[in-house]
Formats: sequence, structure tokens, C-alpha cells
Amino acid sequence: MPDNDDGTILMHQHQRRLKDDEDTELPDIAYAITNRLFDKSCFFDNSNNHGWNETGHDDYEIAVEYVYHFFGQLRIESIIGTEVGFLIMTMLLQAGGVPSPEKVLGWFLWALWMGIVALQWVLILLAEILLVLSYFSFEGKEFNFRECMVELETGDAILNAALPGLLFHPTFVARHMTMSIYFYALLQGAEVALLTANMRINVHKWLVRYLVIMFAPGILVGVGYFVFSLPVLFGVVFYLPPVLFGLLITMAVFLLLVGATSCFPFLMEPKVEEEEEDNECCSEEIKLSKVSEFVHGQIDGTLWWMKGVYKNPLGLGIFGQRNDLRAMVSITLIGLCLSPFFVFGTLTAFYCYALNIPPGDKIAFAIELYQLQYALFSFKDFEFPAFSFDLSLVQYFGDALDDMQDFAFVDPTVLLQGAQSVTAVNFLVSILKPLLSNIANLTAAIETSADAGLVKSNKTTPLGKLAMDKEDVEEKLKDLKEKYQDLDQLMTESKLVLEQRYPTLRITLNSGGNNPLHNKEDGVQVKLTGQSREIGTLDKLMSLLANFKGRITAMDLAGVSDIKGEITPQMVEWLSSIEKKDL
Repeated sequence: MPDNDDGTILMHQHQRRLKDDEDTELPDIAYAITNRLFDKSCFFDNSNNHGWNETGHDDYEIAVEYVYHFFGQLRIESIIGTEVGFLIMTMLLQAGGVPSPEKVLGWFLWALWMGIVALQWVLILLAEILLVLSYFSFEGKEFNFRECMVELETGDAILNAALPGLLFHPTFVARHMTMSIYFYALLQGAEVALLTANMRINVHKWLVRYLVIMFAPGILVGVGYFVFSLPVLFGVVFYLPPVLFGLLITMAVFLLLVGATSCFPFLMEPKVEEEEEDNECCSEEIKLSKVSEFVHGQIDGTLWWMKGVYKNPLGLGIFGQRNDLRAMVSITLIGLCLSPFFVFGTLTAFYCYALNIPPGDKIAFAIELYQLQYALFSFKDFEFPAFSFDLSLVQYFGDALDDMQDFAFVDPTVLLQGAQSVTAVNFLVSILKPLLSNIANLTAAIETSADAGLVKSNKTTPLGKLAMDKEDVEEKLKDLKEKYQDLDQLMTESKLVLEQRYPTLRITLNSGGNNPLHNKEDGVQVKLTGQSREIGTLDKLMSLLANFKGRITAMDLAGVSDIKGEITPQMVEWLSSIEKKDL
């Protein structure tokens, strides 16, 4: 950090605002909370020592702005905005589907799609890193706000003592789960490529491993700290009403999605009749049909994970048919509603633990946190959510990357805004990504269109189709039964569906003879290995194997210990028809 001739430290080149906010006046509640957590007189000494008052942003103003914007994301309108932003990012990710890796162009588009999704994962990670670096700058030697923080009797700053509770801050919850959804999309993209080589990947298992690695340490530390240092009591006493209010608003947002998935299929009706006497009328209807089908396809592709929501709203396997994406969305929305419970509960607890603070001030602090959360109604002020859709911030992306290199000298509020600029870049990429899928479909139209100009195939695989093919396997088996009248063909297709969905299930179709499909002696051999909790019961196994009818001649369940269920008369009859059994 260079000095002037008179010894005054110069302002670092990155100590500037990303957007001109000189005329933005912070509400009184921002100053009130900052004065609770910091010694105001200490700030003025610190500012005079640095000689920064001439910039218009002295230490005290920086601290007020930082505290306000950091904790402001726990305000009710910011949490709702973050929920909506998270849903928008999720739906944009689903739009278009994965380019199918066929020929050179197909592989190129697939690799480009995977690279873009990986880039989005990195961008969200960079936004989280900028947020963490902003706090390091806040406490660093250059600003040294640590010396002005109100402390406990142990010498620890109250704000630092509450840091484990900040693991449940909305910006961490939303961005961490967004990264998880991007990882889920990458797994599905890898599955598309592996299927071309007749290979499989257990998307659900790898997703669970990722979620455990990403979330288990933080949840164990945060919840353990929250319980054993007793902030849970303060959360229950003071901050349950905001959680219930947030859940009520979230339910309203969720019902809007349910309504969208229920209404849009009807809006796309009716279908065009194949025969029409009036050629001009028919031509107009065909145009309308193509537009309708395109719009319906886009909507269906972005909201596929809402199908079947009535049967299992949360999407968790313990409540019914599993839907991984719906489960992640549900957990995120609930987690965002719980954020004030954890963060404000922890902050209030340690503020009350300080013996040098009068009891009246402790009650006032809890009230002020309430005022902050509902400042929209009292101060007529609005706080932006964790996800920024302001594309004007994209121009500061390069500055945000520069700030990361020498963050210790950067205004911490600028680092906060830098995280928003990175999120804005991610939003821009999310908008552009579906164009890549449409390019793939356009090439398919050019390559495979017939004389009538009708497209015979697509060059993309919808993410919803990849997931639903596995999640709704029983419905898919029923569709196969209606589609294939030939039993041998039905068994072949059913085998592919079942082994893709259940990697521990092995089905051998008539393995002996020159013509295996018609070798009745060997029949169908079924074997389960390893853990089979997803199948669960004998009754479900029987229903899954219904398409093989009476052709099963061998059943090996010896290596499975988690198949449960009662033996019904119908099951006894079914098992009796199998010659070789090892149960």
C-alpha cells in the first residue's frame, strides 16, 4: 500500500462502488444494529488514523453499509426474492435439454453444454468466495473493524461468536443448493454420453455423495453449535413467527408453480387435426400447432419436476416416488425460511450472553432484528435478494475478479457487490444456454427433415426425461406393455428400463441356445445383488417383473438382506411358478 509524502495512506484503487449509490440513504435501523455490535467512537478514531473521511465513505459508514446489506438478505422480501430467483435459475437450467452426442457436431455441442454448466457451477462458487473474502477484508489489518466490535467477557467479538450460525445465511443456502442442481445437471449430461456406449451411471447415488460432502460438515457444525451453545432457545422464543410467515409465503409461491403445471397443458390444446378440407385454414392451424407445441415443450421441459407433486410434494423417497430435483428445491425453500431462525437466534443468544450489556439493550436488540426483517413495511425500503438479475452489473465482473487477488485492501461492501456482479454473469449465461440446445435441434431439422419439412428426430435429450425415465419406472413399464405386443420384444425393453433404474438388478433373457429369445428352457433369470432398498418389498419386485409374465425360471435373492414384505397368496402363486429359487 503506497504512501503520500506526508505519510497518509492512499486509497486502494479498488475502493470504489460498483454502482453509484451516493444518494442512497440507509434506514435508521441499519445504524441502530451497527451501534449494537460495534463501538461507534472507535470507528471515528480508526477513520481519522486512515485519513479516509475525504472519500465520503469513512470506516463507520462502511461498517453500517456492510452490516445492513449482509443481514438485510434476511429481510422477508429478500428471502422471497431469493426463493423466486432460485426457482428461475432452476427452470432456466432445465430449458432446452442436453445436446445428444451424435457425430462430430453433436459431441462438440454436448461438450460445450457441459462446459457452460460447469462454468455456472464455478461462477456460483466465486460468488460465495467473494462473500467470505468480504468478511476477511472487514476484519483485516487494512480496515481492522475487529478492534471496534463489542466483545464478550472472554474477549471474543459477539459477531465472531455467532459466525457458525451464519452458515445458514440465505445467500449460502441458495447458492450452495444452486451449485448442487448444476452438479445434478452435469451428472445427467454425463449419463447422456455414457448411454451412447451402453454404459450406465447411478445419478442418484453420485448426487447423494456430492450432497453429503458439500453439506454434512456445515450442517453438523452449525446445528451442533446452535443446539449446544443454546441459541436454539432464543430462536424458539423470538424467531418462530418469522419462520411461519416465511413458510406461508413459500407455500403461496409453490402453489403458483402447481397451478402453472396444471393449467399449461390445457392452454396448449387443442391439437391440429391431420385432415382438413380447407387448406388455408389447415395451414394456419399447423402454424399455431407448431408454436403451441414449442411453447408447451419449453414449459414442460422447465417444470417437469413438478409432475406428481400431489402424491409427494417434497419429492423425498421416504414419502413416495422419489424426485431428486423436486427434493432439492423443497429443501432449499424450507432452508431459506429457517435462515432467520438460525442466524438471528445465534446472534441474539450471544448478545444476551454479554454481561456488560444492560438487559434493556438486549431486548431492544431482538426488537431491532425484527424491525430489520420487516423494514419493507416500516421504513418503505427494499433490499435485493441473494440472486441478482441486474445485468448492468455484468460490466463489473472483471473488477470483481481483480478484487479477489488483493481483497485485504478492498472495501468489504464492494466485495459484497462483486458477488452480485458474478451472480449477474451467471444469470446471463443461464439465459444464453438454452440457445445452444435450440442450435442442436436446428441442425436436426436440417439433417433429418423430409420433403414436407417435418422434423423426425431431436438432437437434445430433456433433463426431465432423463430423470423421469428412472423415477417413474413403473409407469414406463406400463407404457411398454401397451406399446409392444410381442412378448420377447417387451421383455427386452423392460430389461433395459429396469437395469438402468436399479443397478443392483440383473436380468438374463434366455441365455442358452442359438436363438436366445425363443429358448423356452432357460427362460428368464433374475438376480439381485448388494443393497436393494429402492425396491424395498417383494410385492414391488413382483410388480416390476410383471412384463415377464410366466417366463421367469430362476430367482436369486440370496445376497440381499433388505427386501421385506409379507408373503401374500398371490405372491405364493407367483413364486411357485419359478423353478429355481434362492430367497
